[in-house]
Amino acid sequence: MNKKNFKKIAFLFFFCFCIQTGFQIITFTFIQSPTHSPTQLPTNSPTHSPTIAKTLRPTPKDNRVRLSFIHIPKTAGTSFYNSFKRKFKFKESSPGFDELSLPYYETQNATNLFTFFRDPSRHVYSQYLECKWDHWGLRVTNNTKFPRRHAENEKTGYMPDFFDWLRHFNRTSITKSHFHCYHPLNMQVRYLQSHKKIPHNVDVDALYFTNQTKEQIKKLKFFGLTEAYTLTTCILEYMLLNNTVPKHCDCTFGNPTQPKFLEQKKITHGVPPHPFEVLNNVTKHLIQDLTKQDALLYDYAKILFWKRVKTIENKSGIIFCR
Repeated sequence: MNKKNFKKIAFLFFFCFCIQTGFQIITFTFIQSPTHSPTQLPTNSPTHSPTIAKTLRPTPKDNRVRLSFIHIPKTAGTSFYNSFKRKFKFKESSPGFDELSLPYYETQNATNLFTFFRDPSRHVYSQYLECKWDHWGLRVTNNTKFPRRHAENEKTGYMPDFFDWLRHFNRTSITKSHFHCYHPLNMQVRYLQSHKKIPHNVDVDALYFTNQTKEQIKKLKFFGLTEAYTLTTCILEYMLLNNTVPKHCDCTFGNPTQPKFLEQKKITHGVPPHPFEVLNNVTKHLIQDLTKQDALLYDYAKILFWKRVKTIENKSGIIFCR
C-alpha cells in the first residue's frame, strides 16, 4: 500500500467515525431536550392534553328563541314543529309531548305561549281520521268499540262509521268514553281551560267559551289560524325575531321564493285525501252540535288575529304573504 492510498483509507475511516458519532449526539439531544424539539412537545404540555383540549373548546351557543307551543291536536302542530325546530327552541318536543293544556304550561312558568286554532268542523273530522288511520290511533283504539264496521270512502263522503262515532258523543249526558283516542266535544276551548295535563278526554269543567276563555287568550304571546298557516308563521317570526321580516314573508312586491325548510310535505298521519265538502248535511249538523263553544272561540280568535295582522302590517309597512 503506497502512502497516497493509505491517506485515502484513513480519511474515509475518520469520516465514517465522525458521521456515526455525530448522529448519536444529535439523536440524544433531540430526545432529551424539550426545548430543542422542532416537532414534538412533552406529553404533559397542557395544549396536548386531550382532556384539557376538549374542555377548552367553546360550546356552540344556542341562539334560538324559546317557544312554549300549546299543541292542540290536529291543528297542524306537528308540521309546524318540524318546519321551525331549527329556528325556535320548543319547550316540549313534538309529536306527542307537546299536547299540553294552557293551565299546565302556566304551572311550568312557560314563556312565549303560542297555539293554533282551527275551523271546528274540519278539526273534528280530522280527529276521527287520525283515530281511524294513524298508527297511534290504531294502537290506542284496539280492543275498544271504536266503529270500524264499514268500508268507508273519504273521497265520496260515504262515512257511516264516522256518523256512528259522532252519534256516540252526541248524547244528552256527556260520555267520557273516547275509545282511548280523542274526545271531540269542544276540544279547543278545553285546551285553554282544562287543568288536565293532556286533555284528550272531556273535562266537564272546561267546556264553555266564557270571559275566562278570553282572559286565557290574552296570556298567549300570539296565536294563529291553521287556515292561515303561512301568514301565522310569518307574523310569529316577525314578533319573536326582533321585528325582522323574513324574505319569504314579504309579499309587498310579489310572491317570493319559499325556503327549503317550508317545502316539507304536509304530515298526513297515513290519512287518505278527505274533502270536507262531500260530507252530507246530517253529518255536518252532528259535528256542529259538538263544537258550538269551539265555534264561538274560533270566531272570536279570527277577529283578534286579523286585527293583529293589520296592526303589524301598518306598523312595518310590509304586506305579509298569505
